[in-house]
Amino acid sequence: MMRFIRTVYYVLKQGLKSICKNLFMVSASVVVVFATLLMMGGLWAISENIQFVVEQYKERPDIRINLHSYIEQEEAEELKAVLEKDGRVKSVVLITKEETRNNIINFLDGDGAGIFEGHEESPALNYISFDIMLEAYTDGAAFKAEAEKLVSVDNVRDTSGFISKLEVVLFWIRIGTVAATVAMAVLSVLLIFNTVKLTVFARKREIEIMKYIGASDWYICGPFVIEGVFTGLVGALLAYFMLGGICNGLYKTLTQSNFLGDTISLLAFKDIDVNFLLWYILAGVATGVIASLWAIRKHVNV
Repeated sequence: MMRFIRTVYYVLKQGLKSICKNLFMVSASVVVVFATLLMMGGLWAISENIQFVVEQYKERPDIRINLHSYIEQEEAEELKAVLEKDGRVKSVVLITKEETRNNIINFLDGDGAGIFEGHEESPALNYISFDIMLEAYTDGAAFKAEAEKLVSVDNVRDTSGFISKLEVVLFWIRIGTVAATVAMAVLSVLLIFNTVKLTVFARKREIEIMKYIGASDWYICGPFVIEGVFTGLVGALLAYFMLGGICNGLYKTLTQSNFLGDTISLLAFKDIDVNFLLWYILAGVATGVIASLWAIRKHVNV
């Protein structure tokens, strides 16, 4: 037991001495690990928020058709029946003039300032609308073009097109996340490898002697692995807390300040922080261990 404790003490002591001796290179390695994980986490957080926004919009009508204010209920009902027969349409909800007026007033005059007082019968507030869900949101552009040609239609809003564009952006962000992570991970391993290699060269003769007199691989490799683990761990922790600060800051600015209004809500960092710290630590430590063992492997096999 005492021998094990002495071995652990030696490994930790030599590892810390190596870190202090090569502090500049270790710091450079920490920065690269930090940048790698921060970029990876940032892109992942962006993709999660885009996916969250897409899900919100999928719950909303794909198409909103607003009729001219002079169109009355009976004519609107006839148009609704025509729309429901379209094979691309899943459902049609008719919104009456009164419902439209109340929705606009509640949204724009939520504090009860009475800005619409005396204008309740204005044509700008009284028109019939249709909320339409499509069988496939990819039909949105064609459906919108056809709906705009109808005489009774004032304007058409196509939410499905926005969803389609968001999903394309989401796809490329995920591709970029994978590519950036691979590239930066390789760079991190190489930099930690070179940092540990400096220490290995400085102690090359000592390592060979320890190997010849029967020192175990753990006894020899331990200090270098400690150096690699320290580099990866510090980089991971810095990246995690920096990402949390950035995400929380953006969330407060964009959401709590009502910058996006009531139309879009985003995820707070606590909502996407599922085992995030654990994965960061595992990634940082694994990078450090792999790079360290790679740097020392030739000198252990003498």
